[in-house]
Amino acid sequence: MDKNLIQLAEDFPGLNVTISLKDLLEGGRMILAEARDQLAKEIQEAKAETYLSTKKACETLGVSSTTLWRIEKAGWLHPVFVGGEKRYKTSELQSYLERNNNH
Repeated sequence: MDKNLIQLAEDFPGLNVTISLKDLLEGGRMILAEARDQLAKEIQEAKAETYLSTKKACETLGVSSTTLWRIEKAGWLHPVFVGGEKRYKTSELQSYLERNNNH
């Protein structure tokens, strides 16, 4: 959606606009197509994502389980629970390493 239309709506909330039904349907289809493409991309990325156990995450980062816990509590990692066990996204671990190796 064009950001100019959004800004116009925010600046003039009472503004009435006339639009043809054809244009309205086309705009709706465009929005749905964009949402579908974004969802497909996110699904593909989720399928490609791997999740590591706490032990493997510690090995990847080269830290102890206590340090991993501290990193998590600081909000730098967001583990998920799979079958009652904590797992860490490899992409998130990689991002953490990149952020902290640059300092």
